[in-house]
Amino acid sequence: MPTLNGGARWAAALILVLGPLLQVVEFLLEYTTGDNAARVAFWAANPERVELGKAAGLLAVPFLLYGTAILVVLTKETSRRLALFGGALVGCAMIGLGAAHGYELAAYGLVRSG
Repeated sequence: MPTLNGGARWAAALILVLGPLLQVVEFLLEYTTGDNAARVAFWAANPERVELGKAAGLLAVPFLLYGTAILVVLTKETSRRLALFGGALVGCAMIGLGAAHGYELAAYGLVRSG
């Protein structure tokens, strides 16, 4: 089983914690209840809060991708096929999450421009 030593262990731990933490920051800062009209009205009324939330969410995507790669490396000795298959699925999900963030940022840009 592969092990991480020294600085690699600390870097892996930081990556595995930082991605989900940034997602939590995004979820806490964004308005998630109600319909789309209420959400867009919240965006217009609270631009600083929404910008910080969107930045945290977009920054979380690479950390989540790298965290998935770390988990695949650590688990592929036990079950190679399952680790690679799970890593591929989560990788596709992270690409979709990044695309969703891009779509929301474009919508937020339209809200800011009036």
